Amino acid sequence: MSTLPPVVELVFSEPVTPAGAGIKVFSPSGRRVAGPAISRGALLYAPMSSAETGTFVVSWQVLAADTHPSRGAFRFSVGRPSANPYSSLLTGGEIGTATPFGFVLQALARWVHFLGFALVFGVVAYSALTRDEQSDNRPVRRLVGAGIVLLIAAEPLALLGQLASLSFDADTAIAVLASGFGRLLGLRLAGALLVWALWSLDSPWPVLGVGVAVALIDG
Repeated sequence: MSTLPPVVELVFSEPVTPAGAGIKVFSPSGRRVAGPAISRGALLYAPMSSAETGTFVVSWQVLAADTHPSRGAFRFSVGRPSANPYSSLLTGGEIGTATPFGFVLQALARWVHFLGFALVFGVVAYSALTRDEQSDNRPVRRLVGAGIVLLIAAEPLALLGQLASLSFDADTAIAVLASGFGRLLGLRLAGALLVWALWSLDSPWPVLGVGVAVALIDG
């Protein structure tokens, strides 16, 4: 092309929201030349302005409606092609998908969450059904305590898994936490902390009530 378009537009197959900056455009000299990204349903776009000629690199990262992270990059040239210091963004093996590291962290977070859920609410339910005032409940408390620790630890792991498939910067972290994924993470963490507080009561039923709520949140 002979001149730089005023806007870069990306069209997806489903509604998306920008993760962090959403769209970054790097000029041949390495300067960022795109303005804030705007999403309208499945359309994501950002204004561009630069007098440079040569090869521009565009990188993008979004969150789908189901909170699945996705990213990618492409290039275009104004005038003759040239080198670009951000050309390495074009060769990532995880373009458009969760990175292997991010996928592993997300899977680990899910298993840690489910194990914590089983330990806390399974043990509490069993204790409620077989309760004996004369029995030593210290083993039960240790198991429930371990489950609460796992429930709490699962949420930072899940956040790291999302960021590993996008980018580790403050803007992206804020965008992820403000998304549906972040709200779900917050509800799960609040549930774990509430169980921690309620477990000091001499009754398992409030804890089991929280367990039902967490199960509904998990879907």
